[in-house]
Amino acid sequence: MEGLPNELLDKISEVMDSPKDLLALAMTSKMWCNLIIPNHLETRVVRAEGRRRVVWKFFAENPRLAAHIHTVEIVFNGLTSKPILPTGLLAAYRMESNTLPQGLSNKTKKVVHQLRKALANMGNLQSLDVYYESGYRDIFLSLAENPPQSLRELRLFMQHEYSQCHPEHKLCKQFTAFTGLSKVHITIYGTLSYHSAPYLTPLLDMFISGCPDLTDLGFVLYPGYNTPRFLKQGTWPRLKRLTLGSDMLPPLPPSYFGVVADMEGIENRSYTRREKAEIMARFLARHPQLEALKILESCAFLPECLTVDDVPSLKSFCLNSRNVDRVGYDKVAEGCFPLSQLLSPEVASQLEYYEGWITDECLPLLSRMISLKTCVPWLPQFQLLGPFLAAVPHLKRICYTFTRSYDQNNTLWRYGDFISEIPSQLTHWGRFPDISRSSYPLWPGTTTSKFETFEDVLRRLSKLKNLKYFQEPTPGGRDWVEILRDADGNYEGYQATKDVDLLKHWGGFYESMYWTF
Repeated sequence: MEGLPNELLDKISEVMDSPKDLLALAMTSKMWCNLIIPNHLETRVVRAEGRRRVVWKFFAENPRLAAHIHTVEIVFNGLTSKPILPTGLLAAYRMESNTLPQGLSNKTKKVVHQLRKALANMGNLQSLDVYYESGYRDIFLSLAENPPQSLRELRLFMQHEYSQCHPEHKLCKQFTAFTGLSKVHITIYGTLSYHSAPYLTPLLDMFISGCPDLTDLGFVLYPGYNTPRFLKQGTWPRLKRLTLGSDMLPPLPPSYFGVVADMEGIENRSYTRREKAEIMARFLARHPQLEALKILESCAFLPECLTVDDVPSLKSFCLNSRNVDRVGYDKVAEGCFPLSQLLSPEVASQLEYYEGWITDECLPLLSRMISLKTCVPWLPQFQLLGPFLAAVPHLKRICYTFTRSYDQNNTLWRYGDFISEIPSQLTHWGRFPDISRSSYPLWPGTTTSKFETFEDVLRRLSKLKNLKYFQEPTPGGRDWVEILRDADGNYEGYQATKDVDLLKHWGGFYESMYWTF
């Protein structure tokens, strides 16, 4: 690092928390790439913009080092659930957090050439995350022609447009070469994506016949007209986690949306509530090992009441996306409430994780959740927080966030009112309110904003003697911190945590840019 300004080196060293940050720094320039990557491949993970030619050129020209990589995430135009570069590194380079990193190439042909060579050298690749852009289609088509035999995980995010219909058809067919996968997540999102349904048929057939050992499966398809085929025919004896987006059994025939009725793979009919429940019940019966079930948007195709016979192994349950209705829970899609009619007390008692809307009608069932350790409650009213916590005194981890939609009286100054009601076993508090947001209401009787500082909030919550980890709101996201205490358990401060396993506590579900809140 000789020749670099000391000021720059000092700023970089201050924000370095882990080898992951060091590897992120390597993505910013040829100099850093050549200096860091050969000596810091212990993470074996590469997350980079698809246009960052310096990185792909490095691995294209160094096949021995490329063979060490087991996970690759390729991002285009910033489409990712988390930033490529940590906020601290961006600040060290005096760049705004909302701007793209420097060093991105606009020479598509050269980037495609280097990226194809780099991926070809990664013969031990186990996991591939692709945030897909049509201009780089040839990269993935060539990769699909000769997929690594070691590949076990595939995540594909695709923005679909009608004008790209036929090219994406070819892409989906090419991806059918990825057999033998154990974890799959497919998201296709777009304005006219009803036309995507027939082109997904080969891909879904491959999952059904070519991936018998699937343990994790996630589909976010709009509108998902292939889903009847998937739910009726799919059988994976080892399936443990299932994520479904949208009401994938359509309530209206495709012709309503202007789709040709005889297109391949589309069933031109609507489904009643009872038919949907029967199809889903048969699917659950074929998958007794299912441990985690996440339903986004409408859950109207679930059986009216899940019993232990339906889901004998269920431990994690997520019901409906928070983005379904930002106005009020009473307008959420059919079949969402009450929770007590969707879960039997026996199923509730075996849950270790629950995420979803909670009303006062749910509280009696919550009190039966004696195994619940982690919860992400979506409360329509701030006043329900106290009764909710009282119903689950054994809870260890909570993820609760205020939003601007709550009543003006629900301000930070009220936090002290319910400290005594929080379970004493609580160890983690995630996604706490961003106290820097100007949208938060004022203190009572004041005319100017007055908020507690982050450390003030930590000091209050440190009264919970078992609370150890807390999620700090930052401009670039939220980072976990560890509360420091003296010998008597009193608050002494906090530090960035080195515990990289924290996220494993939150249900075991896939992350997605459209599913975070």
